[in-house]
Amino acid sequence: MRAIPREVLADWTALMAVGDTSLSKIADDPTLSDALIRLTLIADAASDGIGIEAGETPFLMAAQRFLERNTLTSFAWDVPRDSVCVLGKQHTPQRGATLRSLSHNLALYLPNDITGRWIGPYPRAVVGDDGKTLNLLLLPWPERVDSNDFQPARPIKRADSGGSWFEYNPVNPLRLQTFKRRLRSAIGIASGRARRIDAIVFPELALSLEEYHAASAIAVESGIMLIGGVRIPGNRRELGINACAVQAAGGPLARYSDRQSFVPALSLVQSKHHRWCLDSEQARAYQLAGQITTLRNVWEGTQISSRELHFVTLGSWMTWSVLICEDLARQDPAADLIRAVGPNLLIALLMDGPQLRGRWPSRYASVLAEDPGTSVLTLTSLGMAERSRPILRETGKRADAIRAIALWRDIESGEHEIILDAGDNACVLSLVCRTRNEFSADDPVNGQSADFPVFAGFASFRVA
Repeated sequence: MRAIPREVLADWTALMAVGDTSLSKIADDPTLSDALIRLTLIADAASDGIGIEAGETPFLMAAQRFLERNTLTSFAWDVPRDSVCVLGKQHTPQRGATLRSLSHNLALYLPNDITGRWIGPYPRAVVGDDGKTLNLLLLPWPERVDSNDFQPARPIKRADSGGSWFEYNPVNPLRLQTFKRRLRSAIGIASGRARRIDAIVFPELALSLEEYHAASAIAVESGIMLIGGVRIPGNRRELGINACAVQAAGGPLARYSDRQSFVPALSLVQSKHHRWCLDSEQARAYQLAGQITTLRNVWEGTQISSRELHFVTLGSWMTWSVLICEDLARQDPAADLIRAVGPNLLIALLMDGPQLRGRWPSRYASVLAEDPGTSVLTLTSLGMAERSRPILRETGKRADAIRAIALWRDIESGEHEIILDAGDNACVLSLVCRTRNEFSADDPVNGQSADFPVFAGFASFRVA
């Protein structure tokens, strides 16, 4: 076993000697402050590759074991997980000065309101043939949303809002066999637009439980990852469920040798953190006035369970996470955790109007693109995008429908509206990896390389 370096041992001894110092008094003791900063920087440098390169060194192998022992919530050893947690990190903020500015490899967060889980890493073969490309099949279904798809969830009122409940539950869904046939057709057409399809993405509430299970089987069969919004209607006793589900397919992933053993290993469910409050202006824009009262706020009838955020690492450069609609707009509790980890890609599944520059998804995406540098994709359904037709004050007439189903934002190429051609109902979004140097407060000259998924283009098409 290697000896502990003298400098590390000296700082640790100094720290232990004043271990009962109040946090508010640390700044008054320069010796203690210096020791804490040095130990932080040493720990960060020693953790190069943590959570991203599996099994490269004995240290990284040990860190992975600690992560698994902590139910994927922290790389820390012998630290209570209800006090503080440590995860991997992909981006260091390049503006301002915070604790996050000190580290390139380690993210610190307080698990008070939300639990972060680090999933992976999985090998480079998962992300593009060359490890530096990513092709997403965006399926903005349903293509049509009717007003009676929005229904009262229960005949009760929320005491704290003066409103009532609603839920989205399509009255005329596709037959399951039709859905499966269309999905297979979409994968076939998309495969002609790109050499490889890495993931299929559905918007918020797009899939019933039966459709999700069918889509999972097809994704596994095709060797493609599935990310989709799933809905489970409520009943007389309880509200419904609005969640994101992720299913990964087989292939040379992780340490699993065959598809059957891998599938359960990356099957994730993450519930929505905040309910949608449908106000009178939105009810008018979505043409729901005859179905849902516009006199008071109406709340989405969905359960709020324990808040979790998954960070999935594919290859050496891609760590992504998913949020559901309001979770992007309501900053607590996810925003601090996202800024701490700095995932390369954030996918927001929405049930929203057209994804245009200047609307609320664009504003929140721009904030995360600047700090910590995360690229953001927001995706809504074609049915909701076309249904959103607010009344124009200038003319008193409804705005034209816009087929902008997604919005992309990255720090290098900026913002891109993904607008389907007339008659199309699907598209392939292509991304490439760009590398930049990011500098920490300790190293403002040399920096450390960081990867960014950057917009490379999209191709829309029609699934008959």
